[in-house]
Amino acid sequence: MNSNRALHGQVLQIDAVFDSSPEAIVRRLAATILACKGWVLQPPAPTGTIPTLNLEFQAAFCLEIYAALVQCGLHLGKSSHVRLTNAWMCARHRKPTLSPAILTVQLRMHLMPAPVHADTTLPTGGPAQ
Repeated sequence: MNSNRALHGQVLQIDAVFDSSPEAIVRRLAATILACKGWVLQPPAPTGTIPTLNLEFQAAFCLEIYAALVQCGLHLGKSSHVRLTNAWMCARHRKPTLSPAILTVQLRMHLMPAPVHADTTLPTGGPAQ
């Protein structure tokens, strides 16, 4: 991914899996984004649907946002890690004389499936008599 595509006019699609309350994750993440002078462009989806946040922030804060995603308990897939790393590297090597690049991210959060447990109630006795 080249720096022009990573920082100009492209929406980064980030998929994450969570295993705790989506409302708590959204609250913590929104607070961090606002602290990094970013914007949550659309309110979170209604309860019972897959939470999707559309975010914008200065690319210079990419590392802080990346860390916040992980700190909030979101599990990112390989492609999401690669996209965020590429965006951070592009922002890091950007000339300081240029105007600040704005990064747009669509964060889709999916509930982690419950683990499947084997049936442990096996008969312990011999054949029925």
